[in-house]
Amino acid sequence: MRRAILAVLGTAVGTTMLVGAKTDGHTDAAAPAGIDTGVGGPGQPAPSTKPRLPAGSYQVTGPVVRTRHGQVQVRIKVAGGRLVDVVVVQVPSSGRTTEINQRALPILRQEALVAQSARIDTVSGATNTSEAYRQSLQAALDAAVRGQRT
Repeated sequence: MRRAILAVLGTAVGTTMLVGAKTDGHTDAAAPAGIDTGVGGPGQPAPSTKPRLPAGSYQVTGPVVRTRHGQVQVRIKVAGGRLVDVVVVQVPSSGRTTEINQRALPILRQEALVAQSARIDTVSGATNTSEAYRQSLQAALDAAVRGQRT
């Protein structure tokens, strides 16, 4: 019985010390180059990772991205400098791929609209489609920032 109490007490003290060490606001190492930690320095806002889309209403079509299952291509719609829609122009549509994409594409679209960028998660079970969707979306966003329209 004493061993159990000591083990629980030791775990609680160790956990408290670890949590306290992590929340003191001090970090010993910087994040590796290219890694967005999402936090700025003291008194600084988090860095912006979203490109500023030019104002106006327009569409931009991303490039075709080939996957082992077929091609993926998206078109973005922008209004007032915000991404308001992502439309799939091409997507693989054969057999099981159709079922997977019917589930994955609405999720990818919603995440892109919320994120206002191509920084979206991969949909489980639709890795190839997710990656191709992100690539076409990012290229369309980059083209929009450069002022290209389709």
